Amino acid sequence: MESLLELTFGQRFKVYRERSGKTRAVLAGLVGRSAEWVKAVETDRILPPRVHMLDRIARALKVGVSSLVGELSDRSAVVNGPEHHRADQVAQRLPADLSPAADVLLSGHHGRSCGDRGGVVAEVRRGGAAGAPS
Repeated sequence: MESLLELTFGQRFKVYRERSGKTRAVLAGLVGRSAEWVKAVETDRILPPRVHMLDRIARALKVGVSSLVGELSDRSAVVNGPEHHRADQVAQRLPADLSPAADVLLSGHHGRSCGDRGGVVAEVRRGGAAGAPS
């Protein structure tokens, strides 16, 4: 079997749920969600849950949150969601010297880390400050 760290969040979540001997319905009841929600998380159809729900899940499964989340490098996706598959291509086409409004985005707006051009790309895709005419 592959290392748990090589699995997606949903796959890792399912492994820990199965190891605990809990059904989807039982775990769902323990964390205040539906069995369908648990299935959607396990199959990566929806984004991984936020930190407060990760804590509830970890307690119900009797594992550490860090075990559920995986390596440190994967944690930003859990908190911020996955990056768009073309974000790097869009980022490469952005001008090196972005407008002053983009500085706000690069300084951590929307939970992105400083210098994260992916955050600017996301804002541009939504028609936000960095790409919108004033």
